[in-house]
Amino acid sequence: MDRKAHIKIIDENPDLCVKASRELSDAVVVNADVVDPNMLKLENVGRADVLISVTNSDEKNLLACMASLKFGTGKIISRYLTKQYGEIFKYTGIETIFGYHLAIANEITKGLISDEDAILRMKHDEEYFFSVVTDSHSPLLGKSYGNLSLPEGVRLVTVIRNECTVFPRYETVFEEGDRVLVYTYKVKKGAVRKLLGKKVMEI
Repeated sequence: MDRKAHIKIIDENPDLCVKASRELSDAVVVNADVVDPNMLKLENVGRADVLISVTNSDEKNLLACMASLKFGTGKIISRYLTKQYGEIFKYTGIETIFGYHLAIANEITKGLISDEDAILRMKHDEEYFFSVVTDSHSPLLGKSYGNLSLPEGVRLVTVIRNECTVFPRYETVFEEGDRVLVYTYKVKKGAVRKLLGKKVMEI
């Protein structure tokens, strides 16, 4: 017996939400920010078989995909609109690419970027994605995530440890060899270097 599809649409534009709710009677329409992790959790995205992120912002698509993966969404599908972002999605571990607009599917789990010194500039001049490896000189080594004093605008998104993906929790302790994916926005480089080491963000 075929299962009935349950569709939920999330968009931050109230006018589009009103239009969608009128035209798509079989879908639940939610007016909210697609990259708000609390909202995604409340909307039970972790129980979804598939999440499709097709906003007009490459950054929002990427962050929505990562947040959804954290909550256990079965499959992630997204798109990116500019050629440069194809590399960003690849670097975060998305493996399958298809379609004219280079929609992406698969788990964001297999790794971050091969060069730990690579820094990827996002849409805005003060916005970056990059990864760092926790070595014997790293300020992160031996510290727990919950005891870190993160500067405003800094997120430690994911840790790759022994080919497994770890989403940092309060009790997560950083070990030597961990590769940490970092997102920063409008943050002073000195504060990031103090947190992660002197060599990061040498742009």
